Amino acid sequence: MSSLTSVENISPGEDFNPQNINRPHRDLAVRDEELLSYIRATSGGDVYSGYNSRVSINCVATSGVVILENTSVSSDDGSVIMTADSDFTVSLGTSGVANGLDTGEELSERWYYIYMIRKAAEDTEAGLMSESYTSPTLPTDYVYKRLIGAVRNDFSSDFILFHQTDGEVIYYDDSNVLITTSSPATSYSALNCSGYIPAGLNSRMAIIKSYLETGDHERRVWTQGSGIDLGFNNLVASVSKYEDPAIHEFFQIIDSSREFSYKADYSTDWSTIHGYAFTMLVYGYIFAL
Repeated sequence: MSSLTSVENISPGEDFNPQNINRPHRDLAVRDEELLSYIRATSGGDVYSGYNSRVSINCVATSGVVILENTSVSSDDGSVIMTADSDFTVSLGTSGVANGLDTGEELSERWYYIYMIRKAAEDTEAGLMSESYTSPTLPTDYVYKRLIGAVRNDFSSDFILFHQTDGEVIYYDDSNVLITTSSPATSYSALNCSGYIPAGLNSRMAIIKSYLETGDHERRVWTQGSGIDLGFNNLVASVSKYEDPAIHEFFQIIDSSREFSYKADYSTDWSTIHGYAFTMLVYGYIFAL
């Protein structure tokens, strides 16, 4: 089954802008029953929140994430439904309190996991962030929790910006580069997504974007899911000779180490026409809520 789902051309010298990519195919592709079956089998859940659950998170500022109004999930023990009656802004500037860090101080280049929490005696919900994806320290009087997402900060302690709808996370820019080279590998070589996909959400599906330079041959790229039968040896991207550079976006199955492998059919002259190198980056990921 080919993962090739989208091809768009850009003009020489035009900036790559992820917001210009038209992506109606993703709603169809992610519902492919083979892909959903794989996610369920490896992650223990579904891509979408399911009955009585919906999640929407926005991270458009470098210091906080917003759990949007009407986000609604069951607690992880299934005993209560937690609903955001308004937007919750959760930041790392405070700790030990609701809508802050559970304990300690912010450290750079870390994954922080996002929780919805609720008090026991009253209908009071809030957000929380923690480095733990299993056992966060809850603020006083809060007893219910549910892991709903994750955010990573960089070396300057600025968040990597994203938007999340249910179990689908999309990054706002193209900075999450896995590889950029004018000489890609011609035998399968591993790429690791762990800097852009958190371990604690048990994701098995990356959304990858590739930029392909043209040349004096048709250029093609294949991927495989590191020993996984589904998604093995997929032709995911191609560009005809002497065409404009092409942008491809595709789903890629990843293993428990958040890796997949790629290869190209030519290893030279990938940046000789328009000056664009061969590039792959993580545009987002999908996990089971």
